[in-house]
Amino acid sequence: MALILVVDDEVSLRTNLKVFLELNGHTIEMAVDGVDGLEKAAQINPDLIVSDVMMPRMDGYTMLKELKFTPALENIPVIMLTAKDGLSDLCEIEGAIEFLLKPFDFNALLEIVNKYVQ
Repeated sequence: MALILVVDDEVSLRTNLKVFLELNGHTIEMAVDGVDGLEKAAQINPDLIVSDVMMPRMDGYTMLKELKFTPALENIPVIMLTAKDGLSDLCEIEGAIEFLLKPFDFNALLEIVNKYVQ
């Protein structure tokens, strides 16, 4: 179906997302933080990115801003995952197509993914 880049520093969540999304027909590449995510996005040009917000080296906010300022990557839809639930924190996620608060339901994520990719 779609090539999805999962960017998260949490190994277990990254792995679980990979298995779940692959079982639902998607091809998954993984990155461990925003720096790695930007590099992989440039290499593979994914159809969609699912990214955590809080990560070492480069957080999801910064990665999202860098994606939006890179002509070859600016149109990739990004779904942000966050443990933050304050309205001001969520407003920082400008440019994301959707956000999910952790912990989230994997089926809810799949519905969002499938809404943006075929």
